[in-house]
Amino acid sequence: MDISPDSGIVVAVWNSKPPRSSVIAPSQNNRYLVDSGSYVVFYGKTSNAANGKQVGQVVMDEIFLTNPSLKSNHQVDLWYVAQFTVNQPARNQPTIVAQSRFKTSTINSARDMFFDCEAYSYCNNFKVPYSDTGRRDVEDF
Repeated sequence: MDISPDSGIVVAVWNSKPPRSSVIAPSQNNRYLVDSGSYVVFYGKTSNAANGKQVGQVVMDEIFLTNPSLKSNHQVDLWYVAQFTVNQPARNQPTIVAQSRFKTSTINSARDMFFDCEAYSYCNNFKVPYSDTGRRDVEDF
C-alpha cells in the first residue's frame, strides 16, 4: 500500500483473517488469524532517506506475550495493527502506535465483512469483501 497522508491525518491499519477456503488458499485451510504469525513493516520517505526506509514494524505475536489466552480465540477475524500519523510528509519519522487488539466483524449474506475502523466516524461501518470469497472489490468513500 502506497499512501501519502497529509500532516496530522490518522491512518488506521487493519489485517483480516487469512482465507480458509481450500480453493482460494489451500495452505490456510483450518487456520485462524491468531495462527497467522502476521506482522506489518512500515516504510516511508524521510529527510534522511528520500527513497524510503523502514520506519517501524508491528508484530502480532507480541500481543500474546501479555495476553496468551488470546492465542486460542478462533472467533476474531480482525487485528487492529496500528495507527500512524506524519507531522511533515516525506520529512519526519511517522508516529506509529501499535493497537494490539482483535475484533470480530459482522458478515452479511452477500459475504461482505463490516466493522468499525475506529479512526473516524465515517468508517464506523466499513465494508470489505469477506476474505473467503476471493473478491477484491472494496467500498469507495
